Amino acid sequence: MALKVLTLRHPSARERFAAEVDLLRSLGGQGFPAFVDADLAAAPPWFAMELLDGFTLDEIARHAGPLPVPAVAGIGLDVARSLDRLHQHGFAHRDVKPANVMLSARRAMLIDVGIAKGGDDRDLTRTGEIVGSVVWAAPERLTGGAVTPACDVYGLGLLLAFVVGGRRPFPSAPEPETISAVLDGRADLGSVPPPLLDLVRAMTRVAPEDRPSMADVMSALAGIAGRPSDPEPPGAPRPLLVPPTTAGTVAAPAPPPAPAEPALEPAVARLLANERLMSTLRSAHERGYDQAATAIVARAQRRSPRRSVKAVAPGAVRVAAWRESGWTDAEHAERRRFEDTEAGWTSERGLMRRGWWLDKVAAFIALVAAVVCLTASIPQTEDVVRTWFAWVNDLMPDVAVGTRSLPWDLIAIFLLAVAALVWAGLLGERAQAVRGEGWPSTLRLAPSMTAICALLVAVSFAVTAITVLR
Repeated sequence: MALKVLTLRHPSARERFAAEVDLLRSLGGQGFPAFVDADLAAAPPWFAMELLDGFTLDEIARHAGPLPVPAVAGIGLDVARSLDRLHQHGFAHRDVKPANVMLSARRAMLIDVGIAKGGDDRDLTRTGEIVGSVVWAAPERLTGGAVTPACDVYGLGLLLAFVVGGRRPFPSAPEPETISAVLDGRADLGSVPPPLLDLVRAMTRVAPEDRPSMADVMSALAGIAGRPSDPEPPGAPRPLLVPPTTAGTVAAPAPPPAPAEPALEPAVARLLANERLMSTLRSAHERGYDQAATAIVARAQRRSPRRSVKAVAPGAVRVAAWRESGWTDAEHAERRRFEDTEAGWTSERGLMRRGWWLDKVAAFIALVAAVVCLTASIPQTEDVVRTWFAWVNDLMPDVAVGTRSLPWDLIAIFLLAVAALVWAGLLGERAQAVRGEGWPSTLRLAPSMTAICALLVAVSFAVTAITVLR
């Protein structure tokens, strides 16, 4: 079950909450989550409804891309029937958008009625409030016009355009520009294919009276989807986990039921149990490559010998992984250095590998520099150490092993400068994570530090060469 709790204490908030409970109960779970139980006298008030196992159209469109026309028409028909049922109860939804539509058990259902408004001024939101996002709002809502079923026809038209075309009819822009585009009827419908284009154009006309009725919309969508346009007969009532309370009575105070997590498909669960895959997905998420993760899942599926694993949509696995891990898209977008695509992630992985090797090289050079500094400080009387480093005399006869000399100091400076060069790049401000947040990834130096390190290296080479050849 899904649980909704009222946190506001204003009396009008309680009235709206109770009205939402009444509406959800009267809808009977047809096109909406089924009502389970409520306790409006509890502190705080709550109600429970059916927990749908699926994904919102927003998630599906973003991770699976545009859907085929027949599938979109079928989804639109389900939503249109739900809206028509809501209209028959005297309410308009007012916020039809992909995030409020869930695809569950191969059916699309509206998941929020808390924003509905009745024709007799029954309002489940604050008076005068513009509900939802401006980019999905009908023009008359932005100008303070009457809220009618035509508002939902308009919203459904935008939803169809988004799901079938893969992009918003009104791209993200400052709110004044978006409002101007909505009022002028400048929706971008260029990605809508012909079978749906004429219908979507009619549904998104600026004037409410110029739009088709919801019955006409259902008839048109049924023809495209190849399904009957008449409302489907209601199925058998779903079993309720808690006996519903009758109207006008209040259930005895009891602890609110805990919401349950939706069960994963076996193939999806098997992929999410792959530690190597999840480690790679976590690495991609921490670096801002959320969309590229779909390609990562697809590669893992190709390596699997199981047909059931190969048959799962990679986008659905990616959404499930994000949901199970509590991640959100664009959470670390500022860390991304390339486009959020498969090619961008491949480039990022190349830099990560290079950063890993630079990490090891820097540590080795720093160790050698420390040995050189130690050797240059050893007194001439240390015969054991002289024996250990006797090979240096064979390579560089003019450089003493057991006495402190300028060439040794310069060699140490040179090695330390190289180590500093590498480490400064690895730990620079613009460096990204290799093994997690805060770790180095690749060589990135400010021009001033690069010049200083290069000068130290050049002086070390020059003085050493002069001293040895002298």
